[in-house]
This record gives sequence, C-alpha cells and structure tokens, in this order.
Amino acid sequence: MKKFMMSTCVCAALALTACGGDSDRLDSVQDTPPAPTGPVQTADGQRFELRLRGASVEGYEKLELPIGSVRVSAEGAPLKVELTQERVDVAGADHAPLVAYFYVPEGVESVRVTFQTEGLGGYSQAERSGYIDASVAPVTFEAPVHELELRGRAVVQLDVARSFVDMGSHRLLLPNGIVNY
Repeated sequence: MKKFMMSTCVCAALALTACGGDSDRLDSVQDTPPAPTGPVQTADGQRFELRLRGASVEGYEKLELPIGSVRVSAEGAPLKVELTQERVDVAGADHAPLVAYFYVPEGVESVRVTFQTEGLGGYSQAERSGYIDASVAPVTFEAPVHELELRGRAVVQLDVARSFVDMGSHRLLLPNGIVNY
C-alpha cells in the first residue's frame, strides 16, 4: 500500500511539473513572475541578458565577485552594453544574477562577448572567509545570435571548485566553466 501511495504522489508531482507555470493561479502561488523567453526588441536592437552563475558552490555562504567590464562586438564594431551591477554573489546555485544587457542590431549573425572581473571580491564558508583576487584575464566567447534568441540570454557558468586557487591569505580566481545560451 505504501508503494502505491508513493507512486501516486510521484506521478502527481510529475504531472504538475509537466503542466508548466502558465496559469495565473500557479503564478500567484509561486509569487514569482515567469522568466521571459527570447530577446526583447528595442530601438537599439534585440536586447539580450548576460548572467553569471556559480556551479559547484557547495559550502559557500557568500561568493561575491567584482564586475570590471562587459564588452560586446559584432564584426569588430562595439555594440551597446548596459552594466547592471558592479558586484554579484554567485553562491546561490539556483540563481544566475544579471550582469549586463547588450543590444544586437538586425542582421548581425554572431557576437563576441568579453566579460572581465576586476578587483577584490570576497567569500564566506563555514570554516573561513577571506578575499578573492579577481584581477585576471577576461572570459571571451563567441555567441551565434540565433542561439541567443532561443532564451534571450547567455549564462556564464563559473565552476567554482575548479576556478579558485588557495593562496593562503586569499584565493585567486582563474575562471573555468562553460557558457549556456
């Protein structure tokens, strides 16, 4: 009987998950608006998001990184970028903070994104806390616009376990990870 009840509960949970979050009733229960899908069209072109997410962040209570700059170009020409934050906390594995918006004019097929951390950040774990030297080489990637259009964003996923070198008095950031569109 317990197996039957457990199976019924699991099936009900899967069915509710598969239904999606399109109902007003479900949105009011979740108390968070659904994420936009695709880019936003503006006078400057399609607006895309650049987000930074921490992966393998187990044990971190805080992992704050300073944002130095974000540059986006197409065929060598700079595109409009709006930096939204000067520091982001990537300790929450279930959240990718917004770093910048960038605008892509009609007809552009690919963009080059350069994301730079710069200065000192900080971390906090149960056993210790300290600062992070984030003045390192930038992260650069090419992104096809047709891929960005699917969700309206690029997410730099920083593998925390592989990106920090313990220097004794502080940690050095050597970015390692992937980019998702």
